[in-house]
Amino acid sequence: MSARMRATHRAAKAMSLFVLAFVIQWWAMALFGAWQLATTKEVPQAIHHLVTTFSNIGGCLNLGVFFLIHRKRLSMGERDATENAITSLSTRRSAETSSDPTETFTRVTINYLKLIKCLLIKARKERKC
Repeated sequence: MSARMRATHRAAKAMSLFVLAFVIQWWAMALFGAWQLATTKEVPQAIHHLVTTFSNIGGCLNLGVFFLIHRKRLSMGERDATENAITSLSTRRSAETSSDPTETFTRVTINYLKLIKCLLIKARKERKC
């Protein structure tokens, strides 16, 4: 199999993972819509909770797909850099404890976004020959 075909297959697998994440994210909304079409009664509260929960986990699913796609790169040499970044985040987080949950959530979110940005920059650098 040629290198071009392997790259095409890799891209197809990656895109199918994103499609799977999309289906997982929105299946509850499809169930909600079908329930509304099928009955004249109100949709149960549990269905509302499922719609809310699954529609909000899209970012987590996409992050999981990202790590699945880049697991070979992460396991080969970037693991040390990633572990160092995670260690520094956890050390910083334990040193900067706050009683305000909103402030803590914001700080943790910003730190994880910085980590993802670092991983994306490293991935771009590796692609350039």
